[in-house]
Order: sequence, then structure tokens, then C-alpha cells
Amino acid sequence: MTVRITEAEFVRDVRAELEKVEQGSEVIIEHQDHRPPAVIHSVIASGRPITEILSEATQRNSTATLDDRSAGLEPAPQARSECAVGAAIESGQ
Repeated sequence: MTVRITEAEFVRDVRAELEKVEQGSEVIIEHQDHRPPAVIHSVIASGRPITEILSEATQRNSTATLDDRSAGLEPAPQARSECAVGAAIESGQ
């Protein structure tokens, strides 16, 4: 379901509009001239949460790694940050 509202209507009750989004509606916020500066819709998650993947790997006693260090390679810059994210998740931070 798509809901069209003005900026003033959105500002008047932001929480109610976000609740509509949480229930699956798409909210289009329009200017007075009916140009839409914003469209709000739910995020469509793809894949599985990293916590689920790590938990399953732990249960299987997996030796899989999140980077190339096990192959003797220096991880790419983005892999370094991914490793830090994985370490933070594992430590519960």
C-alpha cells in the first residue's frame, strides 16, 4: 500500500507514519507542488545476519576465516574493517 502525505502531515505525526512503514506501507512525502522529495519504505534484508552465520560456524567447529590471513595474504582494506566487525560481534561489543 502506498500513502501520499504532505511534509506538514509527516512532521505533525512522524511516529504514526513510521508505524505505517513498519507495517509494510510505502510513504511518499510531497511538497506543496506534489513533488516527492522523499519516499520511505521498509528495508528488504538480504542474506542471513552475521551473528547467525558465526553461530552456525561455531557449532560446526568450522575453521573458516573472514579474511585472507589464513592463506598468508595481507587482507584488503575493506577486509580489515570486516575483520574488526567480526571480532566485535564475537566479543559481544
